[in-house]
Amino acid sequence: MKHSKYLLAGDIGGTNTTMGLFEISSGCNGLLGTRSYSTRNISNLKFLIEDCKAQFLKSHKVDVDLVSLAVAGPVSVDHQYARLTNVRLEADAKGLSKSCGLDVLLLNDFEAIGYALAENKLKDAICLKKGRKVRGNMIVVGAGTGLGKVTIAYDQDRYIVMPSEAGHTDFAPVNHSEMELMEFVKETNRIRGAVDWEHLLSGRGLTNIYEFLHTSKGFHATKYTLDVDSQGGSPELISLYKQRDKTCKATFRLFSSMYARFIRNQALDSLSTGGVYVAGGIAVKNPEIFDKNFVNTFSSNTAQSCLLKDMPIYLVTDLRAGLVGAGIAGKNHISLL
Repeated sequence: MKHSKYLLAGDIGGTNTTMGLFEISSGCNGLLGTRSYSTRNISNLKFLIEDCKAQFLKSHKVDVDLVSLAVAGPVSVDHQYARLTNVRLEADAKGLSKSCGLDVLLLNDFEAIGYALAENKLKDAICLKKGRKVRGNMIVVGAGTGLGKVTIAYDQDRYIVMPSEAGHTDFAPVNHSEMELMEFVKETNRIRGAVDWEHLLSGRGLTNIYEFLHTSKGFHATKYTLDVDSQGGSPELISLYKQRDKTCKATFRLFSSMYARFIRNQALDSLSTGGVYVAGGIAVKNPEIFDKNFVNTFSSNTAQSCLLKDMPIYLVTDLRAGLVGAGIAGKNHISLL
């Protein structure tokens, strides 16, 4: 089947969605235009695809017959079905293909970032910790609406992108206070099973930590906490006031420590000698959390501290990395047809 010279790609997160038009012959460098949406305002992916097709046909006078969608949730092995984790939205590739009249490819949102990293297309990565970078496995970890992770495995001069749902592995408290935090989160969120890392390392995780500290650790109410409380424990306000309010500051201090431990665990699990990349909205908006304490916590391990100290850590500030990766995946998909 002969395809158009253009494709649609999308990065559908738990909060925001970005769609882009790509010229296939130019790969990820051929991003011609974008459109942004609030994910919670999208009730049907069919309308999203059709709106983008119509808008880009009008603005760029081009049509497409393939859409590559990176979604914030697990994707079936055949890349035909996905259910977003933190928003009520499903993607059925075969159904969308039939109703929209074009091929549809689905992949995980962090898998898409993995493709961008594998092809060296990440822009504006900031070094947080120097190390001894070699050609080896890499990981991307990121907290935002949810908590994502992807491994980019190195295998004889090629990279294999391996998505995961590591954010939903069980949280492991390391002291009495964290045991109390875990029980607090379990009770207030009515969790029947185990508390997972995403309950603490995400936007709602910041809210959970803040509410625990605010109600259980004797912090005094301030005009800042009153504002945060009036907005339901808004993670954006907790971030805004973290330099002015003790409760908000303590929230980010604990968040940073647990984030370092989670990333350390993932780096050891994937043997990430090629580098550790931190993405996601919380990291980009709060880069000061990657301080000396974060680096020391990441590097602290009874058996493998030397290995961890050799792993460089980078902050991914390119907010279009997922979109670019979805475009790369779409281009690769076409080349296999």
